[in-house]
Amino acid sequence: MNKAVRVGVIGSGKAGSLIGEGLSTAGANAGANAGANVVGYDLAVPPSLSVPVVATLSDVLAGADLITSITSSSASKK
Repeated sequence: MNKAVRVGVIGSGKAGSLIGEGLSTAGANAGANAGANVVGYDLAVPPSLSVPVVATLSDVLAGADLITSITSSSASKK
């Protein structure tokens, strides 16, 4: 039995949004037991983000199989 991979996307600007949405769509198209379950986190979440957004960095890390950090160098210092 295959389990959906949980992916945490840190950074929801242009690149993070596109990658998160792409992973989420790929998971939805692959079926319930495949693909990715994507959650996003950002200090300033854009209102158009189409994946679920969690409130804290700890929330995005909890239970994640894979974390992607797609931030600018200045944002990564925060």
